[in-house]
Amino acid sequence: MSATRPYEDPLTLIWIYAAARLNWSVVRSDQAYAAMQAKTRQLIIGTPETLDSDDSAAQLILHELCHAITEGPNAATLDDWGLDNTSERDAWREQACLRLQASLCTPWQLRYFFAPTTPYKDFYAQLPADPLTGDDVDTRVAREAYQRAQQSPWHEVLTEAFTRSRQLVDVIQTAAVYRHTRWKLDS
Repeated sequence: MSATRPYEDPLTLIWIYAAARLNWSVVRSDQAYAAMQAKTRQLIIGTPETLDSDDSAAQLILHELCHAITEGPNAATLDDWGLDNTSERDAWREQACLRLQASLCTPWQLRYFFAPTTPYKDFYAQLPADPLTGDDVDTRVAREAYQRAQQSPWHEVLTEAFTRSRQLVDVIQTAAVYRHTRWKLDS
């Protein structure tokens, strides 16, 4: 018997569903790493062969949702949230988004699991335990975004997606321990 449909990563499916609950569709394309088309309400995520081996579609979807929260509802009418990623003009906005992402992931112990692989990975890795501490503009914007994330519909959708992600990570970690232990016993 042969497979009737292609394999789909369960973690990615969790975050595709989260985006759908927020009225965003996720499209995989080899034409972009990650982008947002406002008119069609599409989050465009690179196909597996266009992403680096340490990239995760789930992380990219989460990151785009964090941009939506950080930039606020008016930015949903602008492609790529109105951000320019070809210059340093919006670097502080990217940092605010990453601060929000880290603070949303931290209670689930998924902060490093969902870490970015972009040029901002060093910034993300150096964030303090509480990424919302400080008085820089990016920190103030991230705190405002965090407050939006605690409201409906964000809170319910993100809580479900993080809960399911945490459950999946726990299963994977258990399987990895079992595999390692079994390998040791067999040798």
